[in-house]
Amino acid sequence: MKYEKLFLEMLRCERCFSRKEKLLLPGTGNINSDIMFIGEAPSKNRDYNLTFGEKSRPVFESFLEHCNLTRDSCFITNAIKCIVPKKKVGDIKKCKDFLEREIEIIDPRVLVLVGKVAIKNVLGKNYKFGTTLNLLNRKVVCIPHPMTVVYGKYSMTEYIKYAKEVRL
Repeated sequence: MKYEKLFLEMLRCERCFSRKEKLLLPGTGNINSDIMFIGEAPSKNRDYNLTFGEKSRPVFESFLEHCNLTRDSCFITNAIKCIVPKKKVGDIKKCKDFLEREIEIIDPRVLVLVGKVAIKNVLGKNYKFGTTLNLLNRKVVCIPHPMTVVYGKYSMTEYIKYAKEVRL
């Protein structure tokens, strides 16, 4: 019930845009999961109502497989909750309390921060990819965004190595 209440609050939010012009992409997956992924922002080019866009989705889903997870077995959300059709992205500072409340409601044992924006937003500063921290009895893992594979910064083999840190 708590997540549904938060979701309705996000739907009514007009901090960045009017309700008529925005597209909300709330978290998806298992709200009772021990593992939560936080990405950066909804993709402007997404073709489904899923976190991680068309180009990064295959990389992310392969990563999940290497963690022995599926989209339904974990919870996946973004630091920024909305986009608008005109290719504008919401203000991360205005979404921060929504994200903090999502983390509180899901209460994961493992929190995976996907990309520099998610890392800095949740931890308050940048951390090196591969960093694992213990915060408030929660394992926090910092990994690169899947687009780093798409753009050739990491090979898929290199990227998948981060999966070992995500497992419970």
